[in-house]
Amino acid sequence: MNRKSTLEELKNILGALGGANSTVGVLPECPTSDIVLRTPCYFSFFVIEENPQALQDRFRKAQAEILNANGSGDLAWPRDINLVFLLSSERPAGEALRRELLDDRHGCRKFIVSVNGDVAKALAVLPFGP
Repeated sequence: MNRKSTLEELKNILGALGGANSTVGVLPECPTSDIVLRTPCYFSFFVIEENPQALQDRFRKAQAEILNANGSGDLAWPRDINLVFLLSSERPAGEALRRELLDDRHGCRKFIVSVNGDVAKALAVLPFGP
């Protein structure tokens, strides 16, 4: 599954997941995130990554953008913030890298999920998944 089709499927699923009080889109302050699900209770920032080797750099950029944007401007941010990396590659991220990123308790909850051709199934492992 390529990046474009993963993003389209993700948009469709998140649109149905969030309900009437949610917004699915992008935040200009967080350009590393491909799409953001905003609900009254939580924001979830999704980053689609095809190359597990680039995960660490994109992770650091996305987290820094979220931390800098949180509370700035007119947008009211909820307390619960999620950063979700969807790996659309057949190669998984190495276990040492996963532990390093997921054990970082700074800023928000973090998830690294392999898509393996099925976005809905990948999202089902998330605590706010469909």
